[in-house]
Amino acid sequence: MGNLNSLVGIPRNGRLSCLLLILLSISMVAVLARSCCVSAQPPGWFSKDWGYRIPVDITYTGTVDLTDFQVKVVVDTSSLISAGKMQSDCDDIRFTDSDGVTPINFWVEGPLNSPSTVIWVEVPHIPASSTKTIYMYYGNAYASSASDGDATFVFFDDFSSGTLDASKWKYTKYASVIEDTSQPAEFGKYVLRLSVSSATHAYAACNMPPMRDVAIRVLVNDTGTYGDMDGVAGLRWTGTTLVDFPVSKRTGIMVEHDTDCGFHFDWGATGAVIGDYMVKSVWEWQEFVAYGTQPKDHKAKHWNYGTPEPDTYSLVATSVSHTDPGLAFLRAWSGEAHIAVVTVRKHVEPPPTTTLGKEEAKPASTRRRSPFPPVGGVYIPVNKPRVALILMQRCLPWIAPAVILPALHVLARKLKRTRRRLERE
Repeated sequence: MGNLNSLVGIPRNGRLSCLLLILLSISMVAVLARSCCVSAQPPGWFSKDWGYRIPVDITYTGTVDLTDFQVKVVVDTSSLISAGKMQSDCDDIRFTDSDGVTPINFWVEGPLNSPSTVIWVEVPHIPASSTKTIYMYYGNAYASSASDGDATFVFFDDFSSGTLDASKWKYTKYASVIEDTSQPAEFGKYVLRLSVSSATHAYAACNMPPMRDVAIRVLVNDTGTYGDMDGVAGLRWTGTTLVDFPVSKRTGIMVEHDTDCGFHFDWGATGAVIGDYMVKSVWEWQEFVAYGTQPKDHKAKHWNYGTPEPDTYSLVATSVSHTDPGLAFLRAWSGEAHIAVVTVRKHVEPPPTTTLGKEEAKPASTRRRSPFPPVGGVYIPVNKPRVALILMQRCLPWIAPAVILPALHVLARKLKRTRRRLERE
């Protein structure tokens, strides 16, 4: 290919052409090196103190973007705890947005150390007709809990203060907060008691903006005191008090799970699951969804604490008469109901679904990395000296056959022609 030292004998205009060709070759190498190294950088790592993460894909087929929307994530925490990767009380769980770094609100519902631990995550933005990825981190033996129901939901109360919080509840009647150590340990020792001995209607309305498209989720126990509790979850209440009669003057929609009529709508909608009776002195989850105006989107389900949540709703309305926005509320017609926790979240049909990906371990280095990873997926920290030189060294081996060798062939031919011309002269 010739000796580059022979450039010395080339006339000035010939040397200039050769130098321009060399510079062009180097520029092409630099451009290709940059293009080959610019690939989608994996999301950053939340903190070097967390050893693992799992991507959570949120699939949403709706046509309207969702903002600050609560999604349910089900995690097998028992396997992670058994493997020594997670604290036994799940205190090291964290969630981040798609960038892998920005923390987002969540609340661990439980059960803890279970194959199906339910966690609710408030996602800042879910685009319409999309799949969005967030991340769940764990693997920090010294982390304290960041689970926060108040920050996650539209409304939340687990009564941990031991008193009825006037900033959270209004229009209350025969409602108080008492101790009840029979409830699941993760919810503390205090409950909301709705107790009716000789009168009717014990109730409490959630102090929240009137909303139409929401879901209320309640962990409740019919204690069997004073008879059947007849309750307990309601939505779209627009009044200030519950009248006894006529029923037509009651506002909102009320779902009852009781020991005499089964699982049914009491007012505001129609529909019943006859024979599905409440079992007293058992902690039970109830969830009631009210969305839009179609009866099929007004539905409820129940299941005992510690058992798998049903995928479908057993109670679906056949007609709906109350469709205006209103408050979520709790009510017991008679008897005594103990409520351990209440959550109210946004709802949409169809709701987003979540799928867990494969576990990822913390990378060897969590320093800030170059936006131009070299070939082979090896990332170079930006604070390393001679970054450009290292990039060239790593990229050149496979760029050379395509760029440098052809350029040298061209240069050699030009040198050969120049040498022949000089010999003739």
